[in-house]
Amino acid sequence: MGMKKKETIFFGLLIALLAIMPVLAISIPRFLAFGPGIIGTVFFVLYPFIFKAKVSLLKPAFIIAAAIIALAALSSLWAVDPDFALKRTIKISAVLLPGGLLLSLINSMPFDKTKPYLWFIPASIAAASLLIFLDQNTGEPFYRTVRGMSNNESFSHAVYNRATVTVIICLFSALALVKKPLWKALFATSLLPMLYITQSQSAQLALILGLIFMFAFPYKSKTAWYNFIGSIFVLILAAPFIAIWSFNEFASSVDSMSIMNQAYAANRMEIWDYVSRYALQNPLYGFGIEATRSIHDFDAHEIYQAGKGILHPHNFALQLWIEFGVIGALAGGAFTSYLLWSMRHHLTPQQCKIMLPTFIAALSVSATGYGMWQGWWLGMLFLATAFCILAGKQVKETET
Repeated sequence: MGMKKKETIFFGLLIALLAIMPVLAISIPRFLAFGPGIIGTVFFVLYPFIFKAKVSLLKPAFIIAAAIIALAALSSLWAVDPDFALKRTIKISAVLLPGGLLLSLINSMPFDKTKPYLWFIPASIAAASLLIFLDQNTGEPFYRTVRGMSNNESFSHAVYNRATVTVIICLFSALALVKKPLWKALFATSLLPMLYITQSQSAQLALILGLIFMFAFPYKSKTAWYNFIGSIFVLILAAPFIAIWSFNEFASSVDSMSIMNQAYAANRMEIWDYVSRYALQNPLYGFGIEATRSIHDFDAHEIYQAGKGILHPHNFALQLWIEFGVIGALAGGAFTSYLLWSMRHHLTPQQCKIMLPTFIAALSVSATGYGMWQGWWLGMLFLATAFCILAGKQVKETET
């Protein structure tokens, strides 16, 4: 087999398999936990054998992964449920380490070899968004078929939320990969039906914030970057105090607003309040990874949210606080600061217009929606980052 054919099969298949992930997320979102990592690992191993070239490990990805794994494992010493903490650490490791191999491979590959296949990514994002809309309006045939469900079984359309969030997080890199204005317009239009019917307010908010940062952030301003980095760091450290104060001052007013009521805003505020107060009972090192799953006696007022337990805090900063205390909050602040600092110093403004909106969209969902350690969420972040790297390479080629 000639080298040209090998390149076509290797790079075309790699991009196609990654691109199909958002479509698969519609009916099997949990596949995102291991799908991108498995793909990355297999192709990482094959690359040097096929092309006789080494893949350079992306060291920051593995340093960060190692730090997260170490802190998670260490927290089992004081966790509410030590056995579960260790099991969760192992599961996180199985997502983070292969994810690092995926990013290392994507970062190392020659751009000219992947360029012919990058259109797969926006095509898949557009297809996923249209399929989400069509499936919900035609009796859910795709979801039911893949899941093996009969037409008599009913379910909430909220099951599409994770796929919708995946589409939004991957949107900004996909948009950058569409070159012609007409195609950009058609691509953007393809998302509107999904956004109109979605039950995921987190996805809608993520899109709005991402677009604001895409078009309004002063990318060339050093002061703006440093102020933004500092603000994120301070907000993470102050999160439990802000949550308690906000609930006491604004929860009733928020609940009376129709749009906020539909988004369960007051419910979330109550969760944030009692999680914050519990976290401050052990503010130094918290209660261990995934502590909220094992705590069933939160001092909940049960005004808007029934029950005295919750699987996760629906806010990444508060999750850091209750699991790892101020140590976790400082680590989370340092991590986000490093990512933003790296964008500012290693990327061009045009590349930042891909990375920063994606970061903000993901941060927004992390602050209102899913738990930090959900496997599908971590895997999706690796997938979105891989897309950002590919889109960033195309932008850099266009600039030079």
